[in-house]
Amino acid sequence: MADVLENFQDGYFRPILDAYRAASQVTHIRPQMPRFRSGAVPVAVVYVDKMFIDVGWYDYHIMDIYDGRCPLPCTLTTDITKVRAADAVLIHLNSIRSRKELFEDLGIRDPSQPWIMFEPESPFKGNAMFNNDYRSLNGVFNRTMHYRRDSDIRLLHGFMVRIGRDSSLLPPIWRRPHQLYLKSQTRKLAVAFVSNCRDQSGRLAYIQTLQKHAPVELYGICGNLTCGHSLYTHHGYRTDLEPCLRRAGHSYLFYLAFENALCEDYVTEKLYNLLYYPMVPVVLGAADYDQLLPPHSYINARHYKPRELANKLLYLARHPQLKLADLLLVINGITREYIIKNGHEGGDDVLEGVPVADTVVEAKQNVVAVWKVCLELTTEATEPDNSGLQVGSISLQSKGFEFQMSLEFQILLQILP
Repeated sequence: MADVLENFQDGYFRPILDAYRAASQVTHIRPQMPRFRSGAVPVAVVYVDKMFIDVGWYDYHIMDIYDGRCPLPCTLTTDITKVRAADAVLIHLNSIRSRKELFEDLGIRDPSQPWIMFEPESPFKGNAMFNNDYRSLNGVFNRTMHYRRDSDIRLLHGFMVRIGRDSSLLPPIWRRPHQLYLKSQTRKLAVAFVSNCRDQSGRLAYIQTLQKHAPVELYGICGNLTCGHSLYTHHGYRTDLEPCLRRAGHSYLFYLAFENALCEDYVTEKLYNLLYYPMVPVVLGAADYDQLLPPHSYINARHYKPRELANKLLYLARHPQLKLADLLLVINGITREYIIKNGHEGGDDVLEGVPVADTVVEAKQNVVAVWKVCLELTTEATEPDNSGLQVGSISLQSKGFEFQMSLEFQILLQILP
């Protein structure tokens, strides 16, 4: 098991860690010469709806920039009157009221200026505020910033970094004390926290079927149990201190980290919220979990029907000396030897460097292709939804809204002058 942890690296976070490593190897003082159109330090204008600012969602998630925790400095502003002088423009997809209003607010894009579509949510929720047809935004953006690994700027909801040389590259404030599994503790079988009942992944139906065959406790609006209140991005909670998560972390053997959509690379804070604790995650999503978690440290629910998963969890709980012992050994190693950071704590969504040529940059002609919207993997639609598109193929119409996703604007823009 030691080899499992020794050799594991978070594949999603690796390019971002490399950015910190590169910054740490700079041994000379960089001359403060104007490298950018705005001066020595790049400035990015953020186009974001006032509501996201008023509730604290925006301010909370740029605190690491203000506190100087990025490998490279940058300045963010929501003052859109500075767009002409900005080195880049971040355009929050969910804040766009219409293509017409966007251009009225920002003017016509300078072809050499990056206009970056950013959205931490899945395509099902990415335009839930104003219900834009994504196709109306064709040709607007020339860069992308979201959760997929093939985006220009990588936006993550969490990460794992081994304590030691790698973790020394990161801000010390991100480290959390570990919690170890104690054999003397009496534990229940499994727990889930779900407050978005209109999922696109089938998770609620899966959990409800699972409950028919195993004692799985469901907290939140979608369940019959409550603890505290709903946790949102702007609350700034710490998962190692939040009472309900602490209680769950020491009361159950398994926790269900089920995503609300099955989109490639889409994994949210649900995976990271309870990784601080000695529990075995049971995941349901379309991310490459082998790149996110060490081998033998999780169970993938998509490999089982609900009854099969129930039987597996019950068998492991009743025979802890078998596979469960190995799982918990790895989990103990993770909590002891890794920094684990979720997206609600203000600091995990570091941005990868985005080189931009000083020549004319052609606009992306198809925002659908840019975002590479996910395929709904759980249903085959027989009726079109209100966008006129089949839900079972490529969905371009979001449904519902929640402030559950993190957004950290730690911009490591490497924009050439």
